[in-house]
Amino acid sequence: MTFMSWTTSWLFVIFYLLELAFNGAWAFAWFFYFCFTAIMTAVRLQLRDRLSIKGNIWEDFFGSLFLYPCCALQVMENLSIAT
Repeated sequence: MTFMSWTTSWLFVIFYLLELAFNGAWAFAWFFYFCFTAIMTAVRLQLRDRLSIKGNIWEDFFGSLFLYPCCALQVMENLSIAT
């Protein structure tokens, strides 16, 4: 994962926990989660282009949105095979 995706994933957790102290912090949490999803989608698209893997942006987006641990593992495995 890139530094930005790591940062936005932790900002989601931090702002979601801040909801206990500050009303409305959940909105920032979900904003950062969707930023994380967009970054993961972009990484997966670049990997698909580089390794000529079939797929489309919607598969990458919804996979990153709902199954991000599986997507991160898949990216790491594909990168280890390619190098």
